[in-house]
Amino acid sequence: MSRKRKQYYVSQFDFKNIKEKDGCLYFTEEDRVTYPNSENHLFDLIYRLVGKEYNNKTQNTIPEMFILKAYGMDEGDDKEVAKYAKAVKEGIYIYGVKYVYSQKSSSMIRTQKSVYIIDSLQQQLEEHIMLGTTINKAVLSRLLSYKGLLMSSSYLMPHIPRIVVIDDYEKEVIEDVKVVLPYKITDQDKIDFQGILEEKKRENDRFEEYKEKCKEINELFTQEYLKDNFTIIRGISTSKSRSAWTRDGKRVKVEE
Repeated sequence: MSRKRKQYYVSQFDFKNIKEKDGCLYFTEEDRVTYPNSENHLFDLIYRLVGKEYNNKTQNTIPEMFILKAYGMDEGDDKEVAKYAKAVKEGIYIYGVKYVYSQKSSSMIRTQKSVYIIDSLQQQLEEHIMLGTTINKAVLSRLLSYKGLLMSSSYLMPHIPRIVVIDDYEKEVIEDVKVVLPYKITDQDKIDFQGILEEKKRENDRFEEYKEKCKEINELFTQEYLKDNFTIIRGISTSKSRSAWTRDGKRVKVEE
């Protein structure tokens, strides 16, 4: 019988409820919403670092972290953006305990969610996530996605499985294949390309003339003009729009 994934209960706070006092950003207990989340490496790592064990008989919470939801934040509001930047740089307080910005997965980037970790645990957690390496220069979104891999829902093994590691299988293959060779531009290519540019310019000029003519026709042949000048057809008085004349296979000469 397969084991069900462990469920951890993680708190979430909405950025619109954040408050500020004495230069510090904070949330109250009334702002907290708790959701169950399937096990992943981050939850398991936090439990290991703080010396906790998962208990199937109780609700397993993680007070050492929370998720900040900022979806729908008005990016055109300078005060709102400045407050969010302050939360990232200086952290957020809950009951006097400081939490600092940690990471976000690829899906969390799309939904504008972030993971905040209790300040006293952040450095130790960072060392485990980065495996002791130090990044001096990186693309921020890629670095966050890399760290956020620990948030991927996983089925964690309760013990170390028996694994056999073998060398990579290598085989030499000799076969004719199509390749793309470097191409050197000739003088004739330059002449041909210049001709294409000139023809493109002539097409654009003709299109501009066409648009101007259409504009002139639209200004001339208004509904009132058609009604006053083209109402008698086969002895019957009618009033038609330009599209109706077109459906009947008739049109008005421009010079008229």
